[in-house]
Amino acid sequence: MSLITLKQVNKHYGENKHILKDISINIEEGEMLAIMGKSGSGKSTLLNILGGLDGNYTGKYRYENEEINTYNKNKLTKHRRDNIGFVVQSLCLVNDMTVYDNIEMPLKYSSYSRQERKKRVYELLDEIEMGDRKDNYPHELSIGQCQQIAVLRAVACKPRLLLADEPTGALDSVTSRNIIKMFEQMNKQGMTIVIVTHDTDIAACCKRMIRIVDGIIEG
Repeated sequence: MSLITLKQVNKHYGENKHILKDISINIEEGEMLAIMGKSGSGKSTLLNILGGLDGNYTGKYRYENEEINTYNKNKLTKHRRDNIGFVVQSLCLVNDMTVYDNIEMPLKYSSYSRQERKKRVYELLDEIEMGDRKDNYPHELSIGQCQQIAVLRAVACKPRLLLADEPTGALDSVTSRNIIKMFEQMNKQGMTIVIVTHDTDIAACCKRMIRIVDGIIEG
C-alpha cells in the first residue's frame, strides 16, 4: 500500500529557478528508499516537501488518503509531529541538555506520561548500548555518537516515516555503517525510511533507489 504519492510536483525559487520538475513517485508503507543526486539536483528540496517543511510547490501530495497540500499550518504541524521523524547531516542536539533530555524532548509534546517517557528513552539507549551515557552532554560525545542520539530522538515517538538528509555525510565509514544498521533495524520493525545521500554504499543498503538529475527523476 502506498504511504505517499506525489503527482506532478514542481518547485520554483523565484521566476527563473525551476528546482523540481514534474516529480511523480509512490513510496510504499515499510519501504526503505534512497534518493540520490549531485548537490543542487533538488533531492533535499524533495525531502523537505515530503516532510511538510516546504509547502510552496505545485502538484499533489497524498499521505495515505489525505491531501497534504490542502492542510493549514496547524494541521500540517500536527501531521509532522505525529507521523514524521527527521535526521539531518548537521548535528542538531541541544548542547546544554543531556543525552537523556535530548531524546526525551519530542516525547514531552506527545501523550507519553513521565514514566512512559523514561521507559522509552532507556529502551532506545539500550538498543545502541549507550545507557551509560544518558547523563553526558553532546560535547562529551564523539560526532558519531551524537548522530546516533539524533537518530534516537527522531524516532522516539515511533513515527511511521523517517526522513534522513545525508545522515552519514560527516561520519567515518565505521560510524556510517552503525547509523545504517540502526535504519535497517527500524525498517524491519515496519518504519518507512527515505534517505537522501550521494553515497552509493548507503544507497545499496536500501530496497530501492531513485536518482534526481537537474530536478527530474532519471529513468
